[in-house]
Amino acid sequence: MNDELDKKDILTDETDDILSRFDKISDRLEKSGPLSEEEPSDEKQPSTTERIAARRAARHQKKEKSFVEKASDSLAKAVASVIIAGKKVFSGKKAAPADAAAPQQEAEPASPKQDPYEPTREVPSSASEAASLSRDTIVVPSSALNEQAGEPMRTDEKKRSTSAKSKKASAESTSSEPKASKKKTKKKKKHRVLKAILLIILIIGLIVCGVVGAWVYKIVKNTPSINPDNIYDMLSENSIIFDDNGEVLEYLYDKDEGLRTNLSFNEIPSDLVNAFVAIEDYTFWDHNGFNFIRIIGAIRDSLVSGDPISGTSTITQQLARNLYLEETKDVRSYVRKVQEAYYTIILERELSKEQIVEAYLNTIYLGANSYGISAAAETYFSKEVSELTLAECALLASIPKSPTKYSPIATYNSDANVDFGSMDVVYRDSSYTTVYKDDYRDRMELVLYFMEEQGKITAEQKEQALAEDLRAAINPSRETTTTISSYFADYVTSQVIADLMEEYDLTRDEARQMLNTGGLRIYSTIDTTMQRTAETFFADSANFPTVTNINADKNGNARDKNNNILLYKYSNMFDSDGNFTFKGDEFKKNADGSVTIFRGNRVNVYRTESNGNVDVQLEFKYIYTIENGIFYQINGGVVNIPAKYKTRDDKGNLVISAQFFEDQDWFQIKNDKITFGRDHYTLRQKTIQPQAAMIIFDYHDGGIKAMIGGRSTTGKLLYNRSLSTRQPGSSIKPLAVYSAALQQALDVMEMTEKTAAELRAEGTTIWTPASVIDDSPILNELGELWPKNWYNTYRGLNTLRRSVEQSINVNAVKVQQDIGNDVSIAMLKKLGITSVNESDSSVNDKNPSALALGGMVNGISPLQMAAAYGTFANEGVYTEPIAYTKVTNKMGDILLQNTAKTTEAMDEGVAFLMTDMLRTTVSQGICGAANFSGQIVAGKTGTTTDNYDAWFVGMTPYYSASLWIGNDVSLELSTGSTAASRLWSKIMKACHEGLEKGSYPEAPENVIRVTVDSQSGLRPGEYTAQDPRGNTAISEYFLKGTEPTEEETDTSHVMVTICTETGFLATPQCRHTETVLRVQHPEDSMLMYCGYKLADTFCLPTSYSYKADDETWEKWKGVNGAVREFKYPEDLADDTTMEITDSTRFTTVKYYFPVNVLEDILEKYGALVTYTVGDWDSAAPVHYCYSHNLDAAGAFPIDPYVLISENYVVPDYVRAQADPEYDGPENPTVPDGMGDSNAPGWLGGNDDSEDDEE
Repeated sequence: MNDELDKKDILTDETDDILSRFDKISDRLEKSGPLSEEEPSDEKQPSTTERIAARRAARHQKKEKSFVEKASDSLAKAVASVIIAGKKVFSGKKAAPADAAAPQQEAEPASPKQDPYEPTREVPSSASEAASLSRDTIVVPSSALNEQAGEPMRTDEKKRSTSAKSKKASAESTSSEPKASKKKTKKKKKHRVLKAILLIILIIGLIVCGVVGAWVYKIVKNTPSINPDNIYDMLSENSIIFDDNGEVLEYLYDKDEGLRTNLSFNEIPSDLVNAFVAIEDYTFWDHNGFNFIRIIGAIRDSLVSGDPISGTSTITQQLARNLYLEETKDVRSYVRKVQEAYYTIILERELSKEQIVEAYLNTIYLGANSYGISAAAETYFSKEVSELTLAECALLASIPKSPTKYSPIATYNSDANVDFGSMDVVYRDSSYTTVYKDDYRDRMELVLYFMEEQGKITAEQKEQALAEDLRAAINPSRETTTTISSYFADYVTSQVIADLMEEYDLTRDEARQMLNTGGLRIYSTIDTTMQRTAETFFADSANFPTVTNINADKNGNARDKNNNILLYKYSNMFDSDGNFTFKGDEFKKNADGSVTIFRGNRVNVYRTESNGNVDVQLEFKYIYTIENGIFYQINGGVVNIPAKYKTRDDKGNLVISAQFFEDQDWFQIKNDKITFGRDHYTLRQKTIQPQAAMIIFDYHDGGIKAMIGGRSTTGKLLYNRSLSTRQPGSSIKPLAVYSAALQQALDVMEMTEKTAAELRAEGTTIWTPASVIDDSPILNELGELWPKNWYNTYRGLNTLRRSVEQSINVNAVKVQQDIGNDVSIAMLKKLGITSVNESDSSVNDKNPSALALGGMVNGISPLQMAAAYGTFANEGVYTEPIAYTKVTNKMGDILLQNTAKTTEAMDEGVAFLMTDMLRTTVSQGICGAANFSGQIVAGKTGTTTDNYDAWFVGMTPYYSASLWIGNDVSLELSTGSTAASRLWSKIMKACHEGLEKGSYPEAPENVIRVTVDSQSGLRPGEYTAQDPRGNTAISEYFLKGTEPTEEETDTSHVMVTICTETGFLATPQCRHTETVLRVQHPEDSMLMYCGYKLADTFCLPTSYSYKADDETWEKWKGVNGAVREFKYPEDLADDTTMEITDSTRFTTVKYYFPVNVLEDILEKYGALVTYTVGDWDSAAPVHYCYSHNLDAAGAFPIDPYVLISENYVVPDYVRAQADPEYDGPENPTVPDGMGDSNAPGWLGGNDDSEDDEE
């Protein structure tokens, strides 16, 4: 009700002013010519001012009086005023405001609003026309300006003279009355007729005005109320993301609102204000919202030319339209004009001129998606508004008339069919091209001409501005030339929205609206230099492996390992013109004329629902294409058939109604086929493969410094692979296995209050970097050999450090099985990993395959991997990643303060040990490709089964970083983690340029260094220094209390007697023996896992012979006592040695027996005789690597380090790599199967040739 009364008061006040002018005009009409011979009444008539006062008093005393009546009365008088002014305009006379003729004693002229910059008058519409047009053609003469400003009218003297003459004529008429009585009577009749006619016209006019008034009142009554005091609550202002150096990273805004940053009037240069006022509304500082003379002139021009009325809006009207009539501002209607006028009156009444022009300059659209002068200055010049030159101000002022035409830049898709060679290119990348255009030039000159004409600038300033090189000044902000939004901007936006929702109890839509239009300032953690560096390397395809190992069917479609089609070859979907054809077996025509498209072939059929609208989508399945040797994936597409024609049958197939085929002609059955072109389907964006993602993370404060979510992708809200989970492969080992094992040692000691020595004596494993793990085969529940190492063999005894450095899968599994799933999962959670699947279903992550080898159900994201690894270098403190530090409003008030949360995930000593082991993994282990000069690198590779995913995760003293490479679907990479390591190294080296060489935290007080034997993890023993391979003593770090005591000395080295011919423990049948130093393996591996090659070890030969005890032989009989087949060659001599193959074990095991004892063995145990070799008279099992074949007697798989006897001659290929004094042939040949010369880490080499295989 109050709003309605307020509207009535506004209209009534304004119409009273108009009524005052109407009364003055009526007085002038009465005085200017005798319409009646009647004597004027002696009764004193109230003045116009008195009548207005009386009416206003009556209005407040009688609220029940109809507002429509008053509005009609006022509008009738206003119409009369316009008619009189129009008469003068159309008659060629200068029109003056109605109140100019009123006697000065009746009403004082309104004081004009002061112009801070003293504007003058409007001049021609173009500089070129200014010289030729006469002053008569200018809509607003200077005299009219003086009148509107409230100066006395010269016509007053003429009107007073006319009045005097009238009185004199009246007196003369009275003196000669008898002579002219008949003439008077005749004149009276004539005047009465004229008066009647005038009265009729007035009555009709009043009726019309009443109707119009009622119509206007109805419009105003239904027009939403406004509050100009809260004008900036309505002005949407884009939010800004700043990088970690305070530079603008990106603008956030509603797509319907565009870019806008609001400024106060005092922040706007006077040249910029004057430029806009000069070209848009030069009477702005004087009028009350409307330029009536300009309106009437525009009407006259419209009537003459026949063109629509235009160019009449003042700055206030434009502001009203931009603020309150945004949705209908382009609609030409009387309703909108009335609403606009209503809002204009309110704005002029409630706001100062400075506030109006300030709001106007903050809202005006200036092209390139920029709203307001601040956004435009940044968009075109990368400047603050305060830095703009006069020429740049004039350029901006020239844009509003036609933003598309007069904008100095235009942006195109880089792949658009445009001849960029003929254009002035400002900026170009793989996605967008920005070009310069000078269409604004003529209008900018006009702006400067107006400014000079109105006295705002001198002629010299104008010429200087015209001479300025604006092409050189054009420096479009890269963030505003395109609609590209980086992965990081999307991520920080989502984080801010979530925090606003929580902090201020907002809905998601409310928080998003606040972010897009609230002018927030988001201070992010991103380092733009690092971000651009990473993007540069990601843009180079040479840094990535290729997709070459495609499991293709006969048609070239890519299949998975189960031979299911993953991607259809493009040529199997579309012809060279892009046409798609449904084959006869992919659809059928039904009796009613409809057509059924079968799902499951090359198309899918989905039911979709959005905003209550249900549709059935016909989509192409995923596609691939190879262009210039680069593999691209297309995630299908949609056939554009309107929803009203589509349904699904009970089998999920698409049914297209018969009506569809009658309504169109592009989807028709011809020759049992349906073919349609590319105009009728839409393919999704093609993405290069393999894809990749990277995170660079400051583990000290939690800041994300760089985020790459994919390769060669554009757009907003894209699939961000840096936040998506992928199987981590071996990169999980330091997290879920080794750090968890080291931490468990401390926890067990604290819980039991026992020393490590006591616990070891009880059989409890206390894991340390020196703990020895036997790399020997493991059988899974199915009796299968699992897991395999990346080097496809086994290496026997290795320390835990060596197991990390060489990424030994078997040892990781053994450690994880010892500590248990719960310990592994608990450590992952402490390290911020949230994607572990602990469900009770049969498929979960509570197993060694997931926790030790990274074969997780969901996987881990690169972001979480980078943060987890950062914990090691951060002394065991996990720092939660953050994307921003604070959010403020535009006034600087803090809305959100964001500090990274920290958690002590592990003991600082454990963190130190892990950092040091990961450091030597890079410097001495398989991750050498990740190393770079200038910094100390630590980290770990990871590769999943079938080379689907490749990782390197590592850290420097400054940052941790994770890099993942893989295909979006399960296609094998041509290379694995080595490619990831090399790219990681390139990017991180570039990101560390200019930084001093850092160092990791020093060893904490609870870490000590102790010398131990590498074969046992205990203190050096009697034979440690006598090992034929050299002294096996090493210096290793220990958590204080876990180190071996002085009494815990090495027991692995033993002196044994071996058979000289075989190299194994001697049996009674051995003719030649010798005593040598060997290493004792754990008993369980010796008993259960014979028949494998122990590479790079110096282990004891097995002690089994044909005279072994029954219990031992039972272990050899095979799984579940499998029955063996025996075939005995009849032509063998009794002393021939037979090779017996036991194929019931996890791998082939071969034994050599003399024939004279063979029958007894076969009778008791059974075996398969395969072939005859040699003439041995001793019996002993032979260690056999399943990838190596014995092709002759005595050709045992000799390890390079294992010396069979003192007389054994070390082969040249061994000496060339192991003996620094080697002087034999260069590049000696390595026999097939002898040693692991091609394996990374052989003789201490780095992983430069092979990749992990989990």
